[in-house]
Amino acid sequence: MEDSNNVVGTAATICYENRFAWIGMVLVDPEYRKQGIGTQLLNKTIEHLDHIKHFTIKLDATPLGKPLYTKLGFISEFEIERWTLKRPATFNHTVVTTAPLTECQESELFRLDRELFGADRSFLLRSLCKQAPELAMTIWQDGMPHLLPSDVTAYLPTTSDHAWRPAQRHSTNFFADF
Repeated sequence: MEDSNNVVGTAATICYENRFAWIGMVLVDPEYRKQGIGTQLLNKTIEHLDHIKHFTIKLDATPLGKPLYTKLGFISEFEIERWTLKRPATFNHTVVTTAPLTECQESELFRLDRELFGADRSFLLRSLCKQAPELAMTIWQDGMPHLLPSDVTAYLPTTSDHAWRPAQRHSTNFFADF
């Protein structure tokens, strides 16, 4: 949404197969909040998704957006907390070297992601891997690679300062963070 050619609010949608759609990046400039912009943006995204017949709609709510989402009929599916690992200043971490994902590793990553996420989003992940291959890789430690499918680790940055962290652990010792 714009005001005098300045972006003051955003919202985005992405559809995963015919299973569900996700609304994201619902942001309103602080100077323009409490003017109904967020509501207008969400109503437009819902209208769009209804028009293309994606009736299962999900989003992640921040505390700031939660009242708006509740007002529009969204209900809590489960709570998410963001945690950070506090380490002593003297923490000595192991240095790892990395290599780009191979085609086989990429295929296994997408298969496991579909299993864990509940829909195929390989089109999105493949695009992200192409745009920034340095952010999707296998991890080598002490000169030895961790091989698929049992010991692959995928690391992606979690913040703009590129602080790397492993994601949730899957029962086959597979790590992924998207």
